[in-house]
Amino acid sequence: MQCLKCGYVRKSEDIAPEWQCPACQVVYAKASQNVVEPQMIQTSASFGASKQSNGTQFSLKIIFATLVGCGLYFGYSYFSGNTSAGSASIISSVGASLRSEKDNQELITNKKAELKTYEDALQQAEADIAKMKAEVGTCPITGQPNQFTLKDDPRPGLHGKIEKLKAEIRQLEKKP
Repeated sequence: MQCLKCGYVRKSEDIAPEWQCPACQVVYAKASQNVVEPQMIQTSASFGASKQSNGTQFSLKIIFATLVGCGLYFGYSYFSGNTSAGSASIISSVGASLRSEKDNQELITNKKAELKTYEDALQQAEADIAKMKAEVGTCPITGQPNQFTLKDDPRPGLHGKIEKLKAEIRQLEKKP
């Protein structure tokens, strides 16, 4: 390989890295970039731009407009003090505005049925836990009551689901 900066021809016994000229220590790639004429760079840039289709430019404009719109919407929500709503409630409010009244009532009915199921499951879990505590028994050696340990308590998860459903139902019932 011949260096474009100093003209040195690389020999097989040279110990410099293959990407560097042994004589002037210039990086071959940098030296080759400096030789390229500015006119060629301009031509290649304009060639790439002409290959970009109008459809791609239109798609980019649509994406940009969508991002700006989302930024304005969420920015307004944030700065207007509606920070407690969160993105989930924003999405549900958009969905609620697109539903008909009949669909909304059906959704409320379904959410209430789901809520009832979770409340029943919570009551059953509490009854089962109380029954297990009552049946724990005593140690045959010491006569002391055995300890009751509950490894996987389902109640916190059920409470969370119940509260979430109640909030969703309240939100759905607010729709005019």
